[in-house]
Amino acid sequence: MRYIKAWIAAALTLNCAACWAETTAMVRVPEVIPTNRVITLPDAIALALRNQPAVRQAQAQVEIETGLVTQSRSRLLPSTTVTTLTNIAATPNNNGTALNLSENQLVYDFGRSRELLTQSERLRAAAIYALTAATSDATFNVKSAYYNLLQTTRLVAVFKQNLADQEAHVAQAQARFAAGLAPRSDVLNAQASAASARVNLVNATNNMEQSRVNLNVAMGIDVRSDTHITDTTEPAFPVPTLDQAISLAIGNRPEMHQVEDQVLAALAALRSAETGNLPAFSTSIGTTQVIGNQFVTSSSLAWLLNLQWTPFDAGFTQGAVTQARGQLVSTEEALFSERQIVSSDVTTARFNIIANEEALAAAKVEVASATENLAAATGRYEAGVAIFIEVTDAQALLLKAQVDEAVAIYGLSTARAQLEHAVGVTSPEGIFK
Repeated sequence: MRYIKAWIAAALTLNCAACWAETTAMVRVPEVIPTNRVITLPDAIALALRNQPAVRQAQAQVEIETGLVTQSRSRLLPSTTVTTLTNIAATPNNNGTALNLSENQLVYDFGRSRELLTQSERLRAAAIYALTAATSDATFNVKSAYYNLLQTTRLVAVFKQNLADQEAHVAQAQARFAAGLAPRSDVLNAQASAASARVNLVNATNNMEQSRVNLNVAMGIDVRSDTHITDTTEPAFPVPTLDQAISLAIGNRPEMHQVEDQVLAALAALRSAETGNLPAFSTSIGTTQVIGNQFVTSSSLAWLLNLQWTPFDAGFTQGAVTQARGQLVSTEEALFSERQIVSSDVTTARFNIIANEEALAAAKVEVASATENLAAATGRYEAGVAIFIEVTDAQALLLKAQVDEAVAIYGLSTARAQLEHAVGVTSPEGIFK
């Protein structure tokens, strides 16, 4: 018994190993980008459309629905059936083979098969719109991740410059302290500010690397890729009114058309269910050839008109109709919900553009004023007419201004891409077409 158990355990282990190897072989290997290649925004979008699982799954769903359309259409087309029957008897003289060939065609079933075909066609159309939506989502996600990496990269440069400035303030405070022109507290404050600047730089660098990973995920490539990108911004375009943007979105967004086709599919399913216990007429013509022992043959030809009817189906049709009506109501509510989501997306994106445009204009003024203020504070401190806290305050204001500017620049690009996505266009020029 012990040997039998060991043999069974070994067999199960080998079987599991084989299954694991087969599963591993089926897993798609992510694309790796060469380290010396610089990725532009169009490159990143192309990579996402080629590699993103959501896009590939949507493509596969279109194929699935296309197959279902073909199956539904086959109910309306002629079909050929071939059957054979061979009889092997104890007495050789009784041996024989019968060959039957028949052609079958649905004549009329009160629209049941036609509505099922309509349902399949509407679901395929919905799947195509879902593919368009997945493509649009992938494009926006890449743009958002791309601009976020640009933003965090710029912030690293800002924090590097801030650290260099803080270290210069340390040297300045130490020189004045050594000359007896400044207290020890100035040196300590400068050193503390420099240490804080170094921590900020470490955090900014970490955020940049995290943003790089997020962009790799959005592109569907190996997350370990050391992706390098080029600086760019989203083209500017006139911001439409809220009513214009919502009307455009309702007419363009693939999600809206997807749910609309799902409503039509649910309506076709209801009409088909309502004919569930009605008769179905079909016709067939067939021939039978019987080949017996000693080449004794016989043949026959028949034409049939078939009636299939279940007038009492124990409530099956009633249940199917109830289910179809519920599905139709659910899908209609999904259409209302999608309209609300689309309107909300447009409203949010439009407000984000307006807010970031105002923030960028203010940040430019903020940077100019803070730069001038820092230069003045440093000069006054060097001349001995200002205390060191004025320098550190001015440096902090400049850092905040530069951060605000970087966030506003790429936040505006992200907001523009967000509005393009929300109204369902692929380019800014398309908003007013």
